[in-house]
Amino acid sequence: GAYGVEGIETTKLQQIAEDTDALFRVVQSISGEHRYDLEAFYFKVFAKATGRQLALDPLYMVPYSPGMTLVSTVDIVSCDRDADFLVISELYRVPQFETALFLQDPTGQIVDPSATIGGIAVHVKAGDHYRLYRVKFPPRSESDSYSGAWRLYLQVEGDPAEIKRYATSVQVVPGYVPVAFMAAVGSDYRLEASITPGEVLVGEPLRLSARTTEAW
Repeated sequence: GAYGVEGIETTKLQQIAEDTDALFRVVQSISGEHRYDLEAFYFKVFAKATGRQLALDPLYMVPYSPGMTLVSTVDIVSCDRDADFLVISELYRVPQFETALFLQDPTGQIVDPSATIGGIAVHVKAGDHYRLYRVKFPPRSESDSYSGAWRLYLQVEGDPAEIKRYATSVQVVPGYVPVAFMAAVGSDYRLEASITPGEVLVGEPLRLSARTTEAW
């Protein structure tokens, strides 16, 4: 349902997670602060399968009141070649609030189906409670058009009484609504990391090795 998922077989989900390097830790109740965990899990699987790296994966409790609020920022650098931004919110389910959340690129442009980045069209997939933005970046020589802060905003306009009524219906914490904002970036840079295998006792050191490359 809109405010939780019933009938989830957590054992099977945990098995799926372990088969994908335990990217997702199953909880007994996918609701409240965990309401978007399932969507986040599949987004992580997608990012790994397509060779992208997660740049952002949090759930925010955003004050829902008249005006504009900055939800979060993703920093894109010139060596990044493409990005997928995923925004999940119950706000999209209500027509008068479905445009309250918007993504803005570093030039100040609102990212929607008509937007272009360095002349390349942006693809936007809209679902009943999410927006997926797929962005292909132009050559590095045009990095001014994409490198910098990509910002997600919540802008609420309308009758204060109506806003308060709706906010009360979807809030998890009084006065706040949940918004998930995730980003996966395909980059010329790669970071490969490995950790000491086997069991480690509390207090013992871990050896973490990391190797970075640029364009392989």
